[in-house]
Amino acid sequence: MNRLVLGLRNVAGVLLIVLGVISGFLPILQGWVFIVLGLGLIQHPFKHRLHGWLSRRSKAYRAVAIQYLRATRTLRRKMHKP
Repeated sequence: MNRLVLGLRNVAGVLLIVLGVISGFLPILQGWVFIVLGLGLIQHPFKHRLHGWLSRRSKAYRAVAIQYLRATRTLRRKMHKP
């Protein structure tokens, strides 16, 4: 992947995670949605640690993560990619 695109994805992902943490304190926005979107964008080693931490603490995050993995697996099968 192009370094510029990778850098922009990481920046956008981190911004979404920060927005998710901030919106966790606001009654209007659902913070976990932004955190899930941010984690989907970033490509960094701490992504797996944060994913594990959120999975242990949030039932909603765990449910969304399971659905994401199922959808990804189905798409890969349909596209014949490992």
